[in-house]
Amino acid sequence: GEVLELIPLQPDRVRIEPLNDSYTNFRYIYKDMTGTERRISRTSMFHLKGLSSNGITGINPIEAEAESIGVGLAAQDYAGRFFSNNGAPGGWIEHPGNFKDTDKRRDFIESWRQQQTGSNRHKTAVLEYGMKYHEMTVNNKDMQFLESRKYQDGDIARIFRVPPHKIGLLDRATFSNIE
Repeated sequence: GEVLELIPLQPDRVRIEPLNDSYTNFRYIYKDMTGTERRISRTSMFHLKGLSSNGITGINPIEAEAESIGVGLAAQDYAGRFFSNNGAPGGWIEHPGNFKDTDKRRDFIESWRQQQTGSNRHKTAVLEYGMKYHEMTVNNKDMQFLESRKYQDGDIARIFRVPPHKIGLLDRATFSNIE
């Protein structure tokens, strides 16, 4: 009965096998890297469960908070694309007529992108045939997505019970609450 060592097992390779209908008696089945299954009794397993809905298996924090994590990733992706465009949302071009065919339209779009991106950004554009450029603008209120990113970081830290100051969120930090 003396514990000699604790061997960590990968949680995704462990499943619980009930030995009766009410789950009051069960054992663990562990599948190793070769695919061999080992049966482990409850008394031989030290099971660290997270938050649990049934008292037997813990809820994976990543699955439980997938939406918060997904929103954070989407905001990060959007911010990356937005700032790679110099923080400008772009615009649209009004053409009073029609292009002769889709190839002419595609050629115009490609030419415009080459003239207005990279080192050519913010240079004077010349439009022909009565075309008009309409710039889209973003006001400070609409830029609030940056605030939302900060709150997503706090939500994810909260899942793992990490204090905000440990991940660099110092907005509400004081000497007393960090201590």
